[in-house]
Amino acid sequence: MNRWFIGSTIALTLLTVTPAIAQESSEDPVTAFRELCEGRDRLSSDAQYTIERMLGRFESGDCAIAAETLGTETTLNLPSLQLRSIEPLAVLTQVESLNVADNQITDLSPLTQLPHLRHLDLSQNQLTDIAPLATLTQLESLHLFSNQIDDLSPLSGLVNLTTLNVAFNEVINLAPLQPLQNLTDLYIHENKLQDIKPIASLPQLKVLKLGGNDLHDISPLASLPYLESLTLGSNQITDVSPLANLTYLKGLSIDNNLLDDIRPLANLSQLTHLNLSSNEIIDLEPLSGLTQLTHLDLYDNQIIDIEPLAKLPQLMDLNLAVNRIVRVRPLAQLSELQRLDLARNQIRNARRLRSLSRLTWLDLSYNPLTDPTCPISNITCFTHPLPQL
Repeated sequence: MNRWFIGSTIALTLLTVTPAIAQESSEDPVTAFRELCEGRDRLSSDAQYTIERMLGRFESGDCAIAAETLGTETTLNLPSLQLRSIEPLAVLTQVESLNVADNQITDLSPLTQLPHLRHLDLSQNQLTDIAPLATLTQLESLHLFSNQIDDLSPLSGLVNLTTLNVAFNEVINLAPLQPLQNLTDLYIHENKLQDIKPIASLPQLKVLKLGGNDLHDISPLASLPYLESLTLGSNQITDVSPLANLTYLKGLSIDNNLLDDIRPLANLSQLTHLNLSSNEIIDLEPLSGLTQLTHLDLYDNQIIDIEPLAKLPQLMDLNLAVNRIVRVRPLAQLSELQRLDLARNQIRNARRLRSLSRLTWLDLSYNPLTDPTCPISNITCFTHPLPQL
């Protein structure tokens, strides 16, 4: 279907389905909304309901009073109101920021009448067709989180976008995003991606969330030198060498993958938050130079030797639960630690942890402790014993 036909279809829909709204949209927004509100009995029941919820912001419920505000505000927030129709919004042509998240919207055609939109939140609705968004070329941020969208092609002309959230949808193909050279924040986790090659053409990206897809090959990420935050959890990744030169990274999550070799991460010296939980990691030596780390999650790996962690003086939150650790002595030097999880290891003696004066939370549950007493007093501490066979 070509663009002319799509545009003609949208225009025809506005003229035939909502004639009153289309007629008023050429007037100033204050007058248009007042007249639409006063004559709302001519509209569909869903459109009437939307107007009633908009009037609910005003104690008097008066159309003229509401119009004076709604027709001049550039920001309009209507989330979580069980709206099915946004037809009445078509007359509010001055709106620049619109939030209609968490409703029951399926038809976006009224948005074609809002040419000044710069920020739009349509998250948690019932969208499958986003074709009307193609006309909103001034958009800078767009949130489509949690819908049923599988085709992003209507977004390919929105070249002013800097933030795009299409998480929790049905997206397979990222090619339509290639022209969006101004994108800095892209949230596309929990979709159906296997191929992320188009992302390599978005060099300005700083925040990228790709968790919960079906990724094996992450080599295109090597072309994104300015990434600061990257999420890759719950994929099928075995090779992280494409990340080796992403030296601006401060936050990295690669949890729930198939990693056993983390040597490519050794040069990511700006990292402060690192999540490597639920992998197959044994050797922690590549982490010994990441001295800016404050939060490290190594839950559910195959770790025995934690000596390299002694070189991470800024650590505040450390999760080592579900590993094969016997000796805790290397942790005694981590004077900034506030939270430490060592549950389900092979620890018999935890007395070395007494030196951790800043610790406020400690879990030693399900270890073969010879002394089940918490080694540190006056903190939240768990020492549940191993179950008796």
